[in-house]
Amino acid sequence: MNDVRLDLFIVNNNPQRAVMKVGLTTTDGKVIQIDLLDARIIRMNENSTIVYGKHYDIF
Repeated sequence: MNDVRLDLFIVNNNPQRAVMKVGLTTTDGKVIQIDLLDARIIRMNENSTIVYGKHYDIF
């Protein structure tokens, strides 16, 4: 199994809503960024973490 890297950047301009930038790095070094609203992080064990939230696209 190839390693996957997940970077989390918390940006909180509105304290009532948790806004988080999730950066996924592919095995060839490309970065995919997703903005999540009302984001939550759940650490399941030392190898598994669940990150979820709402994503919207105005287009």
